[in-house]
Amino acid sequence: GRIIAGLISKFVENKKLIFSCLFLALLGILLLVSNSGELITIFGISLAGFSVAPIFPSMVSNTSYRVGIRHHTNAIGLQMSSAGFGMAIIPSLGGIFAKNFELEIIPVNLFVILLFVLIVFSYLNIKYK
Repeated sequence: GRIIAGLISKFVENKKLIFSCLFLALLGILLLVSNSGELITIFGISLAGFSVAPIFPSMVSNTSYRVGIRHHTNAIGLQMSSAGFGMAIIPSLGGIFAKNFELEIIPVNLFVILLFVLIVFSYLNIKYK
């Protein structure tokens, strides 16, 4: 996903690439949740994983446009530390949910997280054009 996104990034605006990837990832998770058979489930997992891959690097590479040159180094540092924190917390919460409910809660958890990212990214792009 990251390699192909890198190849098409010359032709597609970064913001559109991120929105497209978020929508495709949400679609993949919906296909997974629909439980419509093995092939649909495998396609949904593949689509979600393929689509999620370029989101973080695209956001980091576009940071200077969103926050300006003056603050971009601090913002990238904050993004990196937030990513580390998220890598520790989000899988842990997924494991707690799966232990207390069932494994089928994990795709729902991923859908909620991706939807939250889409809402926040949309809000920031509307507010800070």
